[in-house]
Formats: sequence, C-alpha cells, structure tokens
Amino acid sequence: LAQHYTFEAVATATADPELLILLLDCIRERWPLSVTYLTARSGERKDRMIEPYHLFNVRGDWQVMAFDHLRQGVRQFAVSRIEAWEVLKEQRFVRDPDFSVTDYLSTGFLAERGDHAESIEIWFDAYQTRYLRGRIFRPDQQVTEHADGSMTLRFQSGALDEIRRWIMSYGSHARVIAPATLVEQITIELDAARQMYQSA
Repeated sequence: LAQHYTFEAVATATADPELLILLLDCIRERWPLSVTYLTARSGERKDRMIEPYHLFNVRGDWQVMAFDHLRQGVRQFAVSRIEAWEVLKEQRFVRDPDFSVTDYLSTGFLAERGDHAESIEIWFDAYQTRYLRGRIFRPDQQVTEHADGSMTLRFQSGALDEIRRWIMSYGSHARVIAPATLVEQITIELDAARQMYQSA
C-alpha cells in the first residue's frame, strides 16, 4: 500500500526526537525544565524555567505549552528553538487546575495564539474560492458565498501576525475587510515590499 501514496511535507523545523520524548516525560511526571530558548521575534537567547503542560503540532512544527516562570503565565515555545535544556527531577510542579488546552487555543490561528480575540473578516475572489471551498480554518468560522463565485470568511482570533502572513500568501486574491488594524498592517507590508522591489 505504501507504494501507492506519498506525503509531501511543507518546510518544517527540525525538533530533536530525544527532546520531544523528554518533554512528554516532563508533562507526565511534572518535572520543570531549565532551557535556553531562541526568541524568533527579538533574535535573543534567554534562559527560562518552564513547566510543560501540553505538546501540539502545527503543520509539522512541534510546540510546547508551558508555564513560563519569567512571564508568570502559560506560553508556547517552538521545540526547534529550545537549544539547551536540563530536567529538574528533584522538583515537581503543580499544574494549574484551571488551564484548558481548548481555551488556550481558542483565540489562536495556526501556530500563533492571540490574547484577545477580534472579529476577522476576509474576502476571497472567485479564483481562490475554488481552492478554499470546503476547508476548515477555524472551528468557529462562517463562510458566505457570493453570486459572483467569491466568498467571505469570518472567524474570531487574536493571532493577527499569523493571519497577516497567511493572507499575504494569497496575493491579490484575498482582501481583509476587518479589523481595521489588520488592514493597516497589510497595507504597510505591501508598501514596504513594493518599495523594496522598486529600489532593487
């Protein structure tokens, strides 16, 4: 059977298999971890103390939800950017009884989580709609199909940076209607890209 199908993965980040197994052990045994973590946004390496709660995979990239002692709250960490680690087996953490994986992910989009959900509204032209019809991007999504073959997608999320990158991958076939802050962000990105190509 395996000779008759193939899985083609998108560009994924490599996660150390031993670290993944170790994280599962820490989740089960409630061992905290001291890690050196590369933050993508700032490019800085920081030592963090984390208490792993849950592993999840987005488009082939592993993420760990963990209570972060530095931020004093649950954050997510890309496993591929954990550069060094030490398990503190002499300690046991107490997991927050109110933490819910479902609630944590409820305001996110793909690999990013947003703290405060906003109403997202995106219009796709008829060409792109033919490729997107039937896809589920968010469990709360609402789709309105129009007579000209286009569609409008609506959902709630606070992950505006991730949504911005996703929308821009569709080029001129998608347009953000709301929120206004996301419209402004994409307009700035498009202007910067145009200037970059004009000056090349």
